[in-house]
Amino acid sequence: MAKYFRFPWATTGDRADIPDETQNSGAVSYNEGYGASYSRNPATDPSARRIERQMYNQALFDITSTLQEYYQRGTPEFITSANNGGAPFNYPIYSRVLFNNRIYESLINNNNTQPTNTTNWRLVDFAGLDARYITTATAGTSFLRKSSNLSDLTNNALARTNLGGVPTQSEADARYLLESSNLSDLTNSASARNNLGLRSAATRGTGTTTGTVPLLGPLLGNISGNSATVTRNGTNANGNFRIYSDGFMMQWSNGSTITGTGGATFNFPIRFFSEPQVIPWVVNGSSPGYTSVDNVNTSTARVFANIDSGVRIIAIGF
Repeated sequence: MAKYFRFPWATTGDRADIPDETQNSGAVSYNEGYGASYSRNPATDPSARRIERQMYNQALFDITSTLQEYYQRGTPEFITSANNGGAPFNYPIYSRVLFNNRIYESLINNNNTQPTNTTNWRLVDFAGLDARYITTATAGTSFLRKSSNLSDLTNNALARTNLGGVPTQSEADARYLLESSNLSDLTNSASARNNLGLRSAATRGTGTTTGTVPLLGPLLGNISGNSATVTRNGTNANGNFRIYSDGFMMQWSNGSTITGTGGATFNFPIRFFSEPQVIPWVVNGSSPGYTSVDNVNTSTARVFANIDSGVRIIAIGF
C-alpha cells in the first residue's frame, strides 16, 4: 500500500466548497478545475486569478476522503440525487453500492432506482443479514418464515425443480403405495407375495376341507387368548383323545410295531367327523428311519416305515 490516508487532507484546516458546474466568472469548479485565468500573471493581468488556499484544500480533502472510504469499506456509498446535481445517477449492470449499511448489486443497465427495488437490485451481503436489518416489511416479501413450513413459496413447481427429483402429488401417487390403500394398489400381488417369501398357503382360507389351511389354534387350549376350551378328555384301547368346545379334536395313539414293508393300521380312539391331519413318528428302531401316511379316513390311518420300527401317530381335525 503506497499510502493509507488516516486523515483526509485538511481535515482540520480551512476549506471552502467548490461548485460542480463551470463558473462564468472563471472561478474554480469541479467541471472545469482551475481555468485559464489561473495561469495568468497577477502582476500584469487584472483578470488573473490566484489559487485559493481554502478551495485547494477542499479539492484534496474530497479526493482523499473518497480514497479513505474505499480503503475502509471497499464499496462506495450509493449516489443520491442530491449528490448528482438533483438527478438520479444511472448505474450500469453489476455496479455495487453501499446503502443503509448493506451492499447491493445492480441487475440492469441505466439503473436509477433505489437499492431497495428488488427487481433492479439484489442484496449481496446475505451472510451478514441478521435481525438488525430484517424488518417486518422485508421479512414478509424477501424471506420464508420458518413457521410457514414452505407454504409461503411463490412457485411450488419451480421450487421442486430447483430441489431436483421431487415428484408432484400425482407423480408420487403413481409411483408409491398409499398408506390408506393397505397394499390394494400393488400392481402385481403374486409377485409381491413371492418377494416376501410367502407360499400358496397365503392365499388359502382356513378350515378342515381340502385346499384350506387347518386351524391348529385349539391345540393350545386357552393359551394366548384362544377362546376354545377343553370339554372332554378320554382314553380307550386305541389311545387318547381330547375334545374342544368348538368341535376340534386331538387324538394320539398307542405305539404299534411296523415290520418290513407291510405298514400298520391305526384306529383312532374316536371317530372324526371329517378326514383329519395325521402326523406319525418313529419312537424306536434299529436305525433312524422315516414314515409316511396313506389311506386316511375318519376312523383309521395306515402308516408305513422304511425300517422295523415302533411308531405312534397324532391326528387333529374335526
